[in-house]
Amino acid sequence: MPQRKLTDADIAGRASRRGGALHVCQRNDAAVVRAIYETKTVDDVEALDKVTFFDQFFAFLRNLNVLPLLEQLDPGNRVRASISWMALMGTYVMRIVLGIPSIPQMEGLILTDPALMTLFGLAGFVERGVTRRGVSRAHQLPEVRGAFSGEVIADTLVKAPLMALARIFNTVIRILAEAGFFPKRVHAIVDCTDREATPKYRTLDGGPVASVTRHKRPQHSHNRHAPKVATTVWGWKIWLMFCPASGMPIALYVDRINVDDRVWMLALVLQGKANLREGQLASVSFDRGFWDGQELYMVAPHAPFFIPGRSDLDITQEARRMALAAYTRHQQGLPVSDAVIAKRPVRIVTGRGKNRREYEKELIVVGIADLDCDTYAQQAPGSRANSKSFMAGKLNAAVVLQDPEYGKAPAEDRYLTILTCAAMKTPADVLFAYDRFDSRGIIENSGNKQAKQAWKLGAALEKSEAAVYLHTFMVFMLMALMAAFRARQLADDQAAAQGKETGMERYRRDVERANRDKVLVRDGNHYAVLWAWEFAVLGGLRLRDHASEDVAAILKRYGVLADDQNASVSGNPSP
Repeated sequence: MPQRKLTDADIAGRASRRGGALHVCQRNDAAVVRAIYETKTVDDVEALDKVTFFDQFFAFLRNLNVLPLLEQLDPGNRVRASISWMALMGTYVMRIVLGIPSIPQMEGLILTDPALMTLFGLAGFVERGVTRRGVSRAHQLPEVRGAFSGEVIADTLVKAPLMALARIFNTVIRILAEAGFFPKRVHAIVDCTDREATPKYRTLDGGPVASVTRHKRPQHSHNRHAPKVATTVWGWKIWLMFCPASGMPIALYVDRINVDDRVWMLALVLQGKANLREGQLASVSFDRGFWDGQELYMVAPHAPFFIPGRSDLDITQEARRMALAAYTRHQQGLPVSDAVIAKRPVRIVTGRGKNRREYEKELIVVGIADLDCDTYAQQAPGSRANSKSFMAGKLNAAVVLQDPEYGKAPAEDRYLTILTCAAMKTPADVLFAYDRFDSRGIIENSGNKQAKQAWKLGAALEKSEAAVYLHTFMVFMLMALMAAFRARQLADDQAAAQGKETGMERYRRDVERANRDKVLVRDGNHYAVLWAWEFAVLGGLRLRDHASEDVAAILKRYGVLADDQNASVSGNPSP
């Protein structure tokens, strides 16, 4: 008798029996190879591109107890849900990791892929869908509907509680810190970046989208020096604390774009310190836009800070004057007692091919200690700064007089000056302050720029503030998890030293290149990753390029046939 067609109630019942757990098809090469040899029948054969990677990635998340945390994002307000929360969240994770920018592309690349949907137990529903909702209104049905639509993901996931989202992000970072994925001493970087939007986004309070005026250079590809013009920018702002050594976010805040950078400055440091292990946060580097004497005074007890001094500050001007005077005395052979002179050779490479030249130039940095800073205090001094009994706060400075990496030397009133509360007693201390500033560029390339380009930070599920918050936290959380996953997979440190680990896009190409000659064979709850020629030989074909390989050799390689077994093995199984 023909099988009865499944109704929506049947499908809902099966989905409810699956529960909220993430069902992952287990890899078992030996079981599938045995099935191919003995029965010549398997469920399906797919081109191997992403399935094995995501199977291993989800197993990694399960081992870290991250998947139960993602289940906690379920608001629990769905009635008779036919699709598990983790199926929706798992496909959303796939979309972010693969860098898919839109819902239609997600439907074409993930939701209609039977191999990927096998990971959630929905491979049987890819062609016709889980429910028949919307079929009667469709003018023309696609050949493959997909297990569910992208709109279902958007409508469901944006209802996740935002407070739980922030809590889960911080919990994941703590898990990674306890697992040892961060260095023993973290020299963190803090920066802000805009998450631009349009005025048509829906906000949580129903009000207009916040906006600011930025002076930007027009996008003229042939004129990089075009004058900047005032531009209105709508959207949100992201505060990020980043670890340049591991390439992993540490703490994160999201707010309206018109909020000052310094508002979440102390909170970000406190959250980052709490996310790491005790005493693991060694220092924090800020951009000059974070300069605020009172805020830095409150940051100092938690971690030494490094921040470029603005040219309009008295302490910056005084540090430059003292550093230049001290270095002039040093050049004249006179003793220098009020400054520390630090030098380091820097190798410079110019040209290519036969015009390539290598030479060394000196990096020269002068350290000045105990500089007065009136605003570096718990409260603004106000008129008390003019009192004879007033005691100004003290900061140290590292003034860069010559930096080969930045070409010609700047004017005397433009010397880079790094202000810090850290010690400035030895040349090593001075160069340490310079290195903390120099590493700030990593957050732009490996953090903000990587998130916007490779991870599609601007491609939220919908045009709403809730979707922006969800997507932002998920992108940076998965950046941290992916960095940890790659560190676990690439245990050989020599790979990183050779430059093979250069970013998310390069890693995706490496995975595709490694698996392009393999196939995924699915049989029941197991799958195997085999070379295409192995699958052909097991199926009974004879390949001229692999004439030396027979069925027995393949069976022995996968542990199906023992080495000392003398049974006759041919292309067809023995009766």
